[in-house]
Amino acid sequence: MVPLSDQDEVFDKYQQFLINFDPDLVVLAPDMESIQPASLRDQICPFAFVPWDHVSQIATYDPRRFESGTNATLGELKDRRIDYNQWIEHGISPKYMAAVAKKEYPNTSRLALVACGDIESGKESLNDLEKSMLSCGIIPSGKRGYHKQFLEEILKPKYKPNDVEYNWQNGEIIPPPDRYNLAEMVHEGNQFPLFDSIEILDTCRLMQLDPPQIISFINLTKSHYRGKTTKQKSPFNIVILVSDNFGLEEAILFWNLRANEVDVVWLSFSKLETDINSILDWLEKLSRGSGVCGVAHTGECKAYTVCYPSPKDLDIVFSSPNNDIDRLGDIFNTLKDQENISALWRIETYNKTIVYNYLKSDLEREHVMVAQKTSKSAFIPKMPQDTLGGMFTVTLEWDGLMLPQNDALVKLTSSEKVKSYTPSGEDQIEMSRFRITKDHFLKVQTNGEDKIEFNRPSTEQIIEILFTSAGFSRIERSSTAKYHTDFITRAGSLEEAARYVATSPYSELFKYLSDDSNDHKIGWLLKHPDKRRVLHHIHIRKILKHPIPPETEKYFDTVSDELPNEVVELLEKRVLERGFLVKCDSCDFKSWYPAEHLGQVFKCSRCYQTQIYRSNPLWLYKLSEVTFQGFKCDMVVPILALNYLKHRSQHCFEWVPDSDVYGIKDSEETNKNIDIVCVCDGRLFIGEAKSNDEIPGNQFSFYEDLCKRLEPDGIVFATSKSKWKQGTKDRIEKLKEWFRGEIIELTSKELYPSQSNENA
Repeated sequence: MVPLSDQDEVFDKYQQFLINFDPDLVVLAPDMESIQPASLRDQICPFAFVPWDHVSQIATYDPRRFESGTNATLGELKDRRIDYNQWIEHGISPKYMAAVAKKEYPNTSRLALVACGDIESGKESLNDLEKSMLSCGIIPSGKRGYHKQFLEEILKPKYKPNDVEYNWQNGEIIPPPDRYNLAEMVHEGNQFPLFDSIEILDTCRLMQLDPPQIISFINLTKSHYRGKTTKQKSPFNIVILVSDNFGLEEAILFWNLRANEVDVVWLSFSKLETDINSILDWLEKLSRGSGVCGVAHTGECKAYTVCYPSPKDLDIVFSSPNNDIDRLGDIFNTLKDQENISALWRIETYNKTIVYNYLKSDLEREHVMVAQKTSKSAFIPKMPQDTLGGMFTVTLEWDGLMLPQNDALVKLTSSEKVKSYTPSGEDQIEMSRFRITKDHFLKVQTNGEDKIEFNRPSTEQIIEILFTSAGFSRIERSSTAKYHTDFITRAGSLEEAARYVATSPYSELFKYLSDDSNDHKIGWLLKHPDKRRVLHHIHIRKILKHPIPPETEKYFDTVSDELPNEVVELLEKRVLERGFLVKCDSCDFKSWYPAEHLGQVFKCSRCYQTQIYRSNPLWLYKLSEVTFQGFKCDMVVPILALNYLKHRSQHCFEWVPDSDVYGIKDSEETNKNIDIVCVCDGRLFIGEAKSNDEIPGNQFSFYEDLCKRLEPDGIVFATSKSKWKQGTKDRIEKLKEWFRGEIIELTSKELYPSQSNENA
């Protein structure tokens, strides 16, 4: 249950709760057309958002029908008593307590309803047949039983069991008594306390023990988590909610905390302030371990005890709304100053008490074969053997397909629909067969072992869908993207490309060969065909720090044919190119010629005259054209940033090269460049990579716009410098104030780890 604001929006603090809960189905509140804010829709990505009017098509209101219902599954009272045998053996019978209401205590009356529960029994729930039966004095079997079984044991003597059932009187249907009437009919000792603070504290705690010593309607329901979920360690075990009024937010916090086996109580500020001394005594007894028995759960206990946690395990939290936290803090300080109080407590806002403490486990886990043909994939699920039927969900934990949560991506994977499962086959609603979980795996619902087919979208399709869903017209590779991909392809992989540009001696060699402006560096700057630096292998040996014989004659006689292994490696991968600088006799045109273009004679590339060599040209080395262009277009930092992200991934990493993002502004299409776009373990990351230390304000505002519209899981700011300029750092800090995703700042320390280690 999640409360909504006055604008029918999910509160910010509950949005993350919903995302962590990762629901398969979301039931919308009455009169709510879609979940708000709209940005939350893709972040939870359920099979369906079910309108309130259609909830009966998913689950039944009738707790006696066999299919799953909105009412909890009920057990017979006599059967539930089995759970309390360890108490009965010691002569202790569990106490029954009903929720009552009194007009003078509106807040605790609402607390009683949430703490004890009730069985809805208004006359509007009767159908025509049941109304006819009542008119004949026959109580319909589906409208009797639990109310009567429970209440008949706690009624005052003057009231009879029939007084808590449907009745027919003077031609009208008389429904069972409401909570206001029960306040007159039930023994005072069996009514949820509405006034005394200590009684409220004790009652709430005793109802939540396992097994409980106070039984209410809620205790008659079966525990939803036993054998089906894994409990995590709770961040606290007692929460005392404090506010002026017990409203919807308090009710939902109370319910959700109790469902997570956290003892929860509510008190008003006025009661906390008035009854401070009594509450201090209660906390003191709790802190001393009063009533604690270490063997009660083993059956060896010889006397009645209350099994509280041991004092050292107590973690008591007082919690209030954000705007009342200072007021609670004043009371908290008063508590802390009292003598002889050893309990450990703290204060937290309501936000900090929103937890989901159970991990939903799968019914069964096994490996399955996924058949693939081009983009088409298929597998056959295996259903549990000991089931009565129904709709099951299967999560495909496949590293080869992890996707950001996005409804459009679900449709790209599969547009197939299924109908809700009800045994009667009536009133079925249509919903998606697939969804994407918070862990970014595909989840499918099925009621059989038929083959399940789906599409495996390409990285480009995934990125395109994400950007167009955010309102951009398109995203496509930039003009420089081909240089990045060509270099990575020639290097062999993204990791190899990063190794070349970041580690010695390759980085030094690339730095020399990509510099086409400094005439004072070693080597030659070619004039033709384009301005490039070429190196003789003597120069290469110097740059790579290989020894050179001191005598030139000796050098040419012995090692002139020996190339460093690093150069051979780059030649094999066509990152380096070998050739000659030759002058034409006819037109005096001096130009570079690749080695494969020269033989016994050569043809001038300008005058096309064929001739023999009149010189003995040196073997020279330069970067291949595409690689050179990549360095000139600053591909180094994006490659290193992508490599950093890939090493952070645990399952799946996909990326697209330098891209242009297009949008419509003032009826005209505009575009901006984006350096980093990747999907890391199903999470979308975008980013900017710089060889300098500054991102200008207008460029940074583009990324702010991307964060608002695209809502990526993370954004990366990478620079090859040791730090960003202060202006850029200030912009990043401001972004952190509102951006919910991860912000990663990379400098030379992270991009060049080997160099950092050497410097250290």
